[in-house]
Amino acid sequence: MATLFTPQLDSELYCRPEALQYFLRQLPKLHTREGLLRAAIAISMHALDDVDPGRVEQRLKVMSLRVLERSPSRRPAAILANLHAVLFEEEGFAGNLDNYYNALNNYIPAVLASRCGVPITLSLIYKIVGQWAGLTIQGAACRANTEAMARPHSRQPAAALCRRRTSR
Repeated sequence: MATLFTPQLDSELYCRPEALQYFLRQLPKLHTREGLLRAAIAISMHALDDVDPGRVEQRLKVMSLRVLERSPSRRPAAILANLHAVLFEEEGFAGNLDNYYNALNNYIPAVLASRCGVPITLSLIYKIVGQWAGLTIQGAACRANTEAMARPHSRQPAAALCRRRTSR
């Protein structure tokens, strides 16, 4: 399990140098899915001891490949159904209501390990895996939470990611 990094408040540097450099390299491409994912990973690198950005990306790519393998027709509706099956049924991702304010719920590598997180982190995983599988997925702000919206066809209503877990 990941351990949190606690900076010395009397030091001048409050961020791990490798995390800061990785984050800064993502800023020009923050509008891309890879840039957004890598910026989120950089934030995790600041807080967690043993984050390997390549490994995090690889785990998410493997999930997207599993979605595509289950969707031979490549129809968006089939990909969307299989995205839900892989992430929620097989992997068991859900909101962590029992320990919602635990800082680890915010870091992609920790959420990949525990399968529990807060809506914005789960939405980012959903967005990245779904986009790599070929879906159009956009973030959506919804009152107190952030969700991901998938639209299988341009004329169909969007399906929202909004699942919660009451216990693990």
